[in-house]
Amino acid sequence: MLNITKNLKEGQTYDSSQVKIVDSYSSIYFELLLKNTPEITYDITSTELGRNVESVEYYRENNYQYFIHNKALDYRINDPLWRKKFTKSAIFYDSMTSEYELIKIFKPSATRSGEIIEIYKIN
Repeated sequence: MLNITKNLKEGQTYDSSQVKIVDSYSSIYFELLLKNTPEITYDITSTELGRNVESVEYYRENNYQYFIHNKALDYRINDPLWRKKFTKSAIFYDSMTSEYELIKIFKPSATRSGEIIEIYKIN
């Protein structure tokens, strides 16, 4: 695909089932991305908006490395009815900040919209 986009003339686009409307300038982006993207990959597991969370020990014992928390869920986590219904999750969130190391916070800014995201390292 990189060769196809490199050979596009100005104003031409490439459209396929995998990539929609790519122009000749995209090849520059793709080349830089391929050269600079690390080989590191992660398996990601959903907690179903905080409803399906295990204990802090579970994540350590099963070799999880990071826990990513969307701060927008805090209103729900602190709701007494939610805490009663999802007791296991409530216990997890109560201990998460003392058990895991906060390593990065992403806040909305001029270049990033959305909610505050916290990344915790599971020690």
